[in-house]
Amino acid sequence: MVRALIHKPTPKRKRAPRKAAAASRGIVPEDCRLDAASGEIAAVRRRIEEEGGVVLGAYRDPLGGNPMVLAALPIDKVEPTPFQRDLSEAHHKKLAGVIDKTGLFLDPLIAITAPTKGFWTPNRRPRLAAMQG
Repeated sequence: MVRALIHKPTPKRKRAPRKAAAASRGIVPEDCRLDAASGEIAAVRRRIEEEGGVVLGAYRDPLGGNPMVLAALPIDKVEPTPFQRDLSEAHHKKLAGVIDKTGLFLDPLIAITAPTKGFWTPNRRPRLAAMQG
């Protein structure tokens, strides 16, 4: 009895994406500077000030070069985005206790302008609730 060997081609392996070489992505640190009075952020600055906030500074995102604003916002004007999960009461109490004990809030909230008024924080509901008391 003769057995025929059928050659099946081996499937090609998927290549892992190449990692970017060090220092090849984004912009250089010197290009991250952005004057807080820049026209690029005028609309956002105006919205922040109208809502009672203060622009503390501005910079360009080191990866994409997009303008970013560092601001102090009135906490009562910041809300979680409508699609976030419910707040964990235990987590809220723990964070609020630490903030009260230390007198510091070292974890900034990322916020975007809400469609009509105020601001939304996309992923910091427990920290927002702890700051609001």
